[in-house]
Amino acid sequence: MKKFTMLSSVLASALMLTVASCSSSDDITGGNGGENAEGSTSYLVINLNSVGNAPASRAYEQGGGSYDDGEALENQISKVRFYFYNADGTAYKLQNTGTNGGAQNWIDQTVTTENGDPSVTVSGKTQAVLVLSGESNVSPASMLAVVNPEVGSSQLDGNMVSRWSKMRTELTGQTFHDGSGFVMTNSTYEDGGKDLCTTLLAGRTYSTRDKALDNPVNVYVERINAKVKASIAADNTNFVKVTTDEILDGVNFNGKYKTKEKVGDLTVTKSDGSTEDIQVFAYIEAWGVADENDQSTYYKQIDVQNWTDATLGFDGTGTPWSSRDYHRCFWSKGIAFGGTLTHLPTNHPFSEYKANLGDALYTLPNTPTNYLGTTGKAYDNPMNSELTKFLVTARLAYTDASGKILPAEICTYKGQKFLGQDKVKKVIADDLGTYYKMTTSAGATTFDKIAPTDIEFSTTTEGSLKLQDYQVVAKLKSSITELYRMSGGSYVAADMAVVKKDLQAVPVEIHNGGRTYYYTPIKHLGKKGSIAEYGIVRNHSYQVELNSIKGFGTPVYDPDKKIVPVVPSDDLTYLAARINVLSWRVVSDKVDLDKTDQTK
Repeated sequence: MKKFTMLSSVLASALMLTVASCSSSDDITGGNGGENAEGSTSYLVINLNSVGNAPASRAYEQGGGSYDDGEALENQISKVRFYFYNADGTAYKLQNTGTNGGAQNWIDQTVTTENGDPSVTVSGKTQAVLVLSGESNVSPASMLAVVNPEVGSSQLDGNMVSRWSKMRTELTGQTFHDGSGFVMTNSTYEDGGKDLCTTLLAGRTYSTRDKALDNPVNVYVERINAKVKASIAADNTNFVKVTTDEILDGVNFNGKYKTKEKVGDLTVTKSDGSTEDIQVFAYIEAWGVADENDQSTYYKQIDVQNWTDATLGFDGTGTPWSSRDYHRCFWSKGIAFGGTLTHLPTNHPFSEYKANLGDALYTLPNTPTNYLGTTGKAYDNPMNSELTKFLVTARLAYTDASGKILPAEICTYKGQKFLGQDKVKKVIADDLGTYYKMTTSAGATTFDKIAPTDIEFSTTTEGSLKLQDYQVVAKLKSSITELYRMSGGSYVAADMAVVKKDLQAVPVEIHNGGRTYYYTPIKHLGKKGSIAEYGIVRNHSYQVELNSIKGFGTPVYDPDKKIVPVVPSDDLTYLAARINVLSWRVVSDKVDLDKTDQTK
């Protein structure tokens, strides 16, 4: 059994860590570029570090120099896996045996502290002294590290990742965090026109522990996930916290937030024919992330040949796109959506948005590769793009004459707004006034016009009309299988296909139970109108401070249908948020979204 010793210090406290590898042979010398005498021993010292804080930036200036150091679970280490490669990129075969009986090119270590605590953090620096044993007398040329390798994808299972290129550029996964921690891998950045990620080992192994300790190899790691956290802005004046039981459609909003002022007025017609304006407020139910990427490479992909601060839109006087001083970069390639059923933006139904303001969620990198527009201008319409978005679910509400708070079930049909589904059903029934139902009772046959109770709504259509995500169509209840119309003074059977076409000719927008949502693409560090203005980059913490919402938002009829974020075409919907990007890493920008002017 090969013994593997790890000496560690985390922040200011010194801990002694002991790890055992499954090597079955003698030690070899390695890393100095020469051949090794069989049976000799050499040492490789690794400093495992988190990537450094960013240089001065908008985030630093607006955030007062604060950074998101992360929660305990976000920094926790349960295992570290080291992969070794030859100079030609092939796997460096160790003498220890893999799980399937073959050779392997990695050492998979369970980290254990002296007091039995099975976890260590990488919020600071962890020093490891490795002793390797290879099948050849030549030392490994390079190394890649994976922190917490058992979290997530099964692509790391098996005996060996055969080539460096596969590991570095091709290995992908979908899950990189769970209740046991987060996957972290070598940080990638640009240095002298080169793409630095792999740890080079030439000349870095020594015959004695003391020499190795005097010449450690630094490995910088970062989380694959990005973090998104939402809250009400500290200086907010547009929301108030609900402190009593206020129940809307079965949801108690006690402890949640509502708008201090109305988000809009709704004109309703009273029974006597007169009209009145009612004030509509929004109660925030939950929040989440929309248009997420569901895949990522294990290691960050960058383009050192074509990326500059200017081409990406980074302010060269603030945050650069890459910094060798901090061993990290602030932009990357994301796995592009392929437009196929296997890789489309991941979205969620209204009912699955559960996060409360103050909670943190995690998502995968999602960056555009170019301007999204076709006019030569960046982001012709960022609202209707595949950018990852911050989304708020809410309930519209109003107070009736008795002081009772009720859901504002706003329905839009033919450009008019109605309060309640029954009201719009009556209008639709009136539009079908030339059709009649036949009823036979006690030997008598009567013909009656279609009633509002005969109508229901559907999120799908059988006709040629293409529904937007927020639209529904009217249809007759299944109990009505035939209708009649007047012709020459007699009732004749109507063509039901024509009736269905008439019903589905004009879509309806319904805030069922007052359900609605507001959203904004998540901004990154690039300047306005640049490629890097929006995007999600690994190991960044996007802190969204909600400032205000106005308008009725985007209607939701079926709470179990996935939301594909889109703004209604005939409604003024506006969300303002301040987005801070920290280290974990934080960007600070104020975002105002007005669907009437997508350039703002």
